[in-house]
Amino acid sequence: MPGSPFRAMFSVVGFDDIQSAEYATPSLTTVRQPLVEMGRRGAQVLLERIAASNKDLPTEIVMAPELIARESTGPVRS
Repeated sequence: MPGSPFRAMFSVVGFDDIQSAEYATPSLTTVRQPLVEMGRRGAQVLLERIAASNKDLPTEIVMAPELIARESTGPVRS
C-alpha cells in the first residue's frame, strides 16, 4: 500500500527470486540461489561417483546465495 505506515514497519523477503518478484508492487526483495552452479556441481559429483565409487565425496556442498534487495525492505533499524 503506497504511503501506508506498515511499509515503514515491516520488510518482506522471498526466496528463489521468482520472475514475478521484480514486477510486484512493491518489488519483492528475494534470495537468489546459484541454480546453474548447483547443477554443474551436482553433475560433477555424480560423474566422480560413477568413475570412482569407492572415493569419499562430500556429504554436504554449500553454495553462497545472493540477496537481491528491492523495494519490499527498508533500511536496518537499530
